[in-house]
Amino acid sequence: MRHPFVVFDWDGTLMDSAQRIVDCLNFAIAKTRLPERDDNDLRHIIGLGMVEAIEYLYPNGEIQRSDYPRLATAYREAFMGGEVSPSPLFEGVPELLESLIESGYTVAVATGKSREGLDHILDEVGMGQRFHATKTADESASKPHPLMLHQLMQECGFSPSQTVMVGDTEFDLKMAHAAEVAPLAVTKGAHTEEHLRRFEPRAMLEHIVELEEWLASAK
Repeated sequence: MRHPFVVFDWDGTLMDSAQRIVDCLNFAIAKTRLPERDDNDLRHIIGLGMVEAIEYLYPNGEIQRSDYPRLATAYREAFMGGEVSPSPLFEGVPELLESLIESGYTVAVATGKSREGLDHILDEVGMGQRFHATKTADESASKPHPLMLHQLMQECGFSPSQTVMVGDTEFDLKMAHAAEVAPLAVTKGAHTEEHLRRFEPRAMLEHIVELEEWLASAK
């Protein structure tokens, strides 16, 4: 087993949640009466921590720092309220995770979500006990900083050479490179296949269920 430790991003990798996040961001921006942003820009920041996402959307002091908590609160209100687009797990995800665990893999999550947000969605889909470890942006450093991966590897007892990071954004791939773990890209999430190729993933997976085959063949 070349990579016994598999770390997943959440949004856009295991869960088809990009549209839900965009809708929540649009709601929050409208409620706080901040300048509108294009949906493509909103999709691009998926995976970042909230502060880093806001700084990307409103660079160069375009909004005040005092606007950050207002926007974050409005986003959380929309996300937790559930009055937005549904966000199902991608097809085959529960079966994939079950198969990996039965085969002896250790599985974890590294996400730009907050702890509150991740725990909420894990409970919502009944996967709160599925992962060996999870790490969120508000208890670590936001992607693409490698701290989340370093913390997860230390907690679970694996080295970079034993670890693979699976994600759908450039931030996941940059984090993997920075932590010296194998980066894998899935192409059904927030960032396009063309964009992801720029960050030199070890493999491009059209469907997340292709991961098991890649792991079995990895040298």
